Amino acid sequence: MNLMPCTRNQIKIIFKEYYAKYMSQHNSNRHYIIKYNDNNTFINTTFENNIKLGESIGTYNLINEKKHCLINIRYTNIFN
Repeated sequence: MNLMPCTRNQIKIIFKEYYAKYMSQHNSNRHYIIKYNDNNTFINTTFENNIKLGESIGTYNLINEKKHCLINIRYTNIFN
């Protein structure tokens, strides 16, 4: 499978219209939902057995490269 890197505009569209869900590598009962906001902030919500445990928040910046875009993420408050 060939993967194509995203441009800045493509990432902005993805962030505006979707959210990400990912599973914990250490706990099969835990998952996370991360939502990127238009104001360069994000909220990462932690769930265990589908029960909300808490939220982490932070900021992100999109960094332009020649043909793709990088994401710099900084947590400002982390839920343990």
